[in-house]
Order: sequence, then structure tokens, then C-alpha cells
Amino acid sequence: MKTEQLSMHLAISPHTRLAYYESDLIVLDIANNRFHFIKDVPYELVTALYGSGPGRAQSSLYVALRGLGAIVPAAGPRSDPPPMLKPQDYLEQRWMLPLAVRTSISARNTADALGALWRAALRVKYGGFRSIVSIGPAQTTDRIRAADVDAKIDAAIAGLNRVFALDFSGNNCLTYSLALVLLLRRRLPAIKLVIGVKTRPFLSHAWVEYEGRVINDDPDLRCKLAAILEI
Repeated sequence: MKTEQLSMHLAISPHTRLAYYESDLIVLDIANNRFHFIKDVPYELVTALYGSGPGRAQSSLYVALRGLGAIVPAAGPRSDPPPMLKPQDYLEQRWMLPLAVRTSISARNTADALGALWRAALRVKYGGFRSIVSIGPAQTTDRIRAADVDAKIDAAIAGLNRVFALDFSGNNCLTYSLALVLLLRRRLPAIKLVIGVKTRPFLSHAWVEYEGRVINDDPDLRCKLAAILEI
């Protein structure tokens, strides 16, 4: 086993995502729908996991992550730490319904929003992260002019705001963001669901981005939370 560990580099389990918040390492276990976090981890110890020296396999962090099933050995060249493992300072974020400019909402928009909310709430409440990541890439059926993008986003937000009181998931920000993605992904394939985390106290938060721009929340969320999952 020792020889195997020394000849292989670190590979993140396909059911695991990692993020580094201040001095804490956060582990998202998608298969079991839970977060773990390890306090006071030096950044150098995290990056050392991606090396190939003997000290890597003997470190307490490596042993802890192997115990969680978060990492597995894999043959091949050395990997670099993903961007979400960069150390940074963050601020706490509270969630509330985003504002929409539109005041009149058609019956079709309301029905579409209700359907998306229902599908999102079911995934969040009963399927967890495993169900959420299974939505896969968007299948584009038609194109939209750049000038119409903001109007489509605003209409989707307005419709979702109207029906969101019916949410039964118990996880407002995640369900809202997932529903918004489900509403828009066929016409805006660049739409993305992002989940960020912080620790002490632990907090996870979800939002939606379109071509790198946050469309339903604080535009500076990437500077305030550690992104751990993007779909």
C-alpha cells in the first residue's frame, strides 16, 4: 500500500468537492448529502496533498480525507489544487428574495415558475446534492438575442418570486437558485448554479450566475464565500 501511495497522485472522489475558507478545509460529500470541515489546516498542508513526496501520504490531513472517502489514489502526473482552495478572507451573507423590475406576470410565466419550483424543491428535499448535480448540462433548444437576456432573467425572477411562498424544501436559497436555473437553462445555456461556504459558524449559500455575473444576489459573492460546487 505504501508503494502505491508514493507512486500515485491525489484524485478527488467524483462524489466530493473541496473548498478552503480562511484556515478551514470544507468537504462536500455529494453521495451522502453532507458537509464536513476540518479546522485550522495550513494552506501549505492542503497544497502538499497534490505533491508526490512521502510526507504527503503520511500527513494527518491526507489520512483524514482518505477516511472520509474524499480522495483516492490515481496514476498519472501531479495535479494542481483547484481554484476554490485558494486562501481568502470572506464576509457572512444573508439571503432574501431578489428584486424584479417586472410587475405584470403572465399566467404562462407563473405556471412555468411553479413547475420549476416544484421540481427544484423535490430534488433538494428528497434527492439532495446527488439529485442536484444530476441535472447535467443545459440542452439548448433555441437562441436568444443578447438584448433580451436581462428581460428573460427578470421575467423568471418575477415569476419565481410570485410562487415561492409555496416552497416546501426547507432550504430557501438553494431551492430558489436551482429553480431559477431550471427556468432559464434551455434558453441561456451559460446559466450556472453555484454553492459557496464559510465556517465558524458554518454556512452554505447558493446563487445563480450568467456568464460569470451573479443575477439573483450580491454581485461580490465570489469574494465573500468559498465556491465549492458549480453546476
